[in-house]
Amino acid sequence: MLRFNAGEYEYPKSNKEEYESALEAAIKAKRHWISSELEDNVNKYLDNLGSDRFYCDYEECILPYWSIYDQKPKRLWFDYYGGRGNVSDPRFIPDDFYYFELLPYLNNLQFGEALADKCIFARMLPDIKQPVTVCSRISGEFYDTDGRLIDKTKAARICIEDGETLFFKESLYTSKAQGVRAITPQGRTLKDYLRFFDEMGANFIVQEKVHQHEELSHLCNSGVCTIRIDSLFLNSKVTIISEVIRIPGEGRKYCIIGSPASRIQDGGQLDTTVE
Repeated sequence: MLRFNAGEYEYPKSNKEEYESALEAAIKAKRHWISSELEDNVNKYLDNLGSDRFYCDYEECILPYWSIYDQKPKRLWFDYYGGRGNVSDPRFIPDDFYYFELLPYLNNLQFGEALADKCIFARMLPDIKQPVTVCSRISGEFYDTDGRLIDKTKAARICIEDGETLFFKESLYTSKAQGVRAITPQGRTLKDYLRFFDEMGANFIVQEKVHQHEELSHLCNSGVCTIRIDSLFLNSKVTIISEVIRIPGEGRKYCIIGSPASRIQDGGQLDTTVE
C-alpha cells in the first residue's frame, strides 16, 4: 500500500520485501506446474514403451554420482534419456534441475522475455547477418525495415512491393516454427495483407526467405539447416559445450520440429549418430 508523507507518495520499506516474497512464491508455483507437466509427459512416454522400457542403474550409478552435489534427481529422467541407447550415464542433467536451478543461477531470466522479441534482433545484433526484415509490428505499431514508424497501410504496400514469398512470424512467446505463415505474392491485394496483419495480432515480424549456403544445401535443399551452438560463460571464461546441426527432412520446407541433430566434430565432420 502507498503511504502519504509530506505531500508525496512513498513506498514503505516493507513493500520491497513483500514484493520479492510474492514474486518468489509465484516463480516457485510456475516452476512446480511446469515441472509437473514435464514429468507427466515423460511418464506417459515411458509407460507407452511397456516391456521395451529401459531401466537405468539408478541406485548403483546415478545416485552416487549426484550425492557429491547433495542432489537426488528423480529416476524417470535417466530412464528417459538413457533409453535411446540403453546407457546409464549419470552426467545427464534432468530437465527440472536444468530449467529451475541451473539456468536461473547462470542467467538473469528477468531479461529473457524482452530479449527474445524477434522484432529487436537487428538492433541488438546489428553486425550479425540476419534474414531481411520487410516490416514488423511491436505492441500494435508498425515499423519499416529501418525501424521507422509507419502506418498499417504503408506496411501492407511494402509487402506487396517486395514481390517475394514472405514469412509472417509471431515475435513473442513462440518457438520451433510456431505461428509461422508463408504468404506468396501471387494475386494478393492490399486488403489481403491488411487481413493478414489483423490475424497475426499485435506482435510479429515479416521477413524474406533465407537462402542457405550451397554446402548446406547438399544436406537438404528443400529446407534450411540450422547450426546450434551452446556456450557457458563462467568464471570469466567462455566454453563451447554443444555444437550440432539440425537437418530437416526432404519436403519439409519451413519447419524443423523433430529434425534430427548431428553433432559437429572438431574437424567439421558430422557425427553419424543423430540425437
